[in-house]
Amino acid sequence: MEKLIALGILLIFVGVAVLVIGVGGTVHQRAAGERGEIKAGGVILIGPIPIVFGTDKTMVFLSIAGAVLLLLAYYVWRR
Repeated sequence: MEKLIALGILLIFVGVAVLVIGVGGTVHQRAAGERGEIKAGGVILIGPIPIVFGTDKTMVFLSIAGAVLLLLAYYVWRR
């Protein structure tokens, strides 16, 4: 049980680090005068009902694929 708690805390720190690196890269591009295109997407699961959003079709499809992979990983983990 303690290992799962430690893993959860580690994943939170990794997530924060990824966010900081991503924001830092965006700020660096803006400061250099480069114009980059930002794309985003995500999935919210409320029970069995998925709510999918994204800035374009590619991000919506990637979000759906990521959600399916996470659900499959969860089912494999629980078996």
